[in-house]
Order: sequence, then C-alpha cells, then structure tokens
Amino acid sequence: MSLLRGGDAFPALELVEVGGTRRTIPAVFAGQYGVVLFSRGAGCRPCVEQLRAFQRGLRRLSAAGIAVVAVTADEEPITAELVARYGLTFPIGHSTDAVSYTHLRAHETKAN
Repeated sequence: MSLLRGGDAFPALELVEVGGTRRTIPAVFAGQYGVVLFSRGAGCRPCVEQLRAFQRGLRRLSAAGIAVVAVTADEEPITAELVARYGLTFPIGHSTDAVSYTHLRAHETKAN
C-alpha cells in the first residue's frame, strides 16, 4: 500500500463507532468539507485536547458545512469512556489499525 500524498483522493476508511455504527470516510462527508482527526488515544493529552477543541467549535464548523470525524487506536471501552467524559458528539471510530495510520501518514512529524 503506497503512502497518501498531497492531492491524492482520500482512501476509503471504515469507522466503527461506539455501539457498532459503521461509517466510511470519505462517504460520511456527503459533499461537505471534512476534517479527519487522528488520535493516539485517551492517554495522549494533546490528542484529547484536540478532540475537545473541535467539539467546542463543532456548531460553527457545522454551520459552515464542515463535518468532523475522528479515528483512534483505542479499543471500544476506552473510546466510550472518552466520548462520555467529554460529551463528544461527532463520529469517532475506535480500534483503527496501524496499517491505516501508516498509509495516511498520521502522526508524521517531519515534512518530506
């Protein structure tokens, strides 16, 4: 699987939400602009703060036609606790595999 590069179409990525709802990126955006947040999980404080910040701005983003989804490597019980604790209302897929993170170059910190 080759790496995603600037200008490439976003590949299909299935989200499995708490409770079992399944959605597919990019179809979940249905013609809207979209933001995909990658979270290392509940133990990553900056990741949690990013999720919370997007939740605070969600009403304004939605009004501008921008949908938000997140993916995390955490398992469902940990994700469920995170969603409940912080009142996160946008779709968050749990148990995302390492292959997806690598393919999408998530968490890359250096410019190539």
